[in-house]
Amino acid sequence: MRSARTFVFLAALAVLVAPQDTKYTVVGTPTELGLAGYANILCGAVFITGRNPNEAAHNSAYWMMPRGQQDTVVWDVDRRAKTVRTSLDGITREAKFFGDQGCIIQPPHAQGNSGIHFTPVAVRTTLPGAMSQPWPMGDRPDATPIPTEIDRAKLDTAVTAAFADPDALTAALVVVYKGHIIAERYGPGITKDTQLESWSMGKSIVSTLFSLLVRDGTYSLEQPVPIPAWRALDDMRSKIRNVDLLHMSGGLKFVGNQEPGGAAANQAYPDHYFVYTGAVDAFEYSINRPSEYPPNTDGRYRNCDPMTIGYLIEQAVKKRG
Repeated sequence: MRSARTFVFLAALAVLVAPQDTKYTVVGTPTELGLAGYANILCGAVFITGRNPNEAAHNSAYWMMPRGQQDTVVWDVDRRAKTVRTSLDGITREAKFFGDQGCIIQPPHAQGNSGIHFTPVAVRTTLPGAMSQPWPMGDRPDATPIPTEIDRAKLDTAVTAAFADPDALTAALVVVYKGHIIAERYGPGITKDTQLESWSMGKSIVSTLFSLLVRDGTYSLEQPVPIPAWRALDDMRSKIRNVDLLHMSGGLKFVGNQEPGGAAANQAYPDHYFVYTGAVDAFEYSINRPSEYPPNTDGRYRNCDPMTIGYLIEQAVKKRG
């Protein structure tokens, strides 16, 4: 199946409220955390996507490091152990590939303990073979002609332009019109089956999964978010609805790097990065953030909201066994 592993937004006036105390805080220096993120991104690029490690280190892995240290990281890929180790100034971090569970940041000074706390299993599909079904459920060739209202020459020009500049690093382009693929092209070494980095496309996947749980009655859009720790009447989070999280306007305090003010003066390392680099349970970290704004008053690009939606999906799945 074609896949794009795949978090929705607003802008309004901010109203400050008193935050609750939380035990979930950033732990680690920017260098330590950056090395962990570097190792994990490079691990995924090499062992999941199949990219050249030098290319992936240069074009992807570097960016979670502090800017002045990005070009000074020493890294090593161990293909036998399926690990990536990064080092700088006497600090070393490691990530390891666990098959269908992906790459996991190993805890510092692991001493034989891995960063994964369950027995990895292969993910098996129960769907029919991909070639037996048309896109988007499968890969069976689509013989439908391109609609006459599409200018084929302009379409070809646009596709060519997407790959014209090598520095743009375009890996894949798929053009869909009225439910049919009308153009697609891939960069060197990339095919329709390559698992590419998705990052915030995950927001769309999470929203889609949650919508299925709304459709079957598990959750509703307007209900207060059903997290027991938020239910106290004097807790501002008790007013957050599921739909507020989907709008990324839940109001949780989650220091970002893509919003007015950036990282707070008393927190040099943003929560936005920490959920990727801290080797923590990102769901637990997100649902334990305090409130900063009343819900549905200020839309901010904060990953705590879609991660909380992910937590609700996880809870629903667990209840079904």
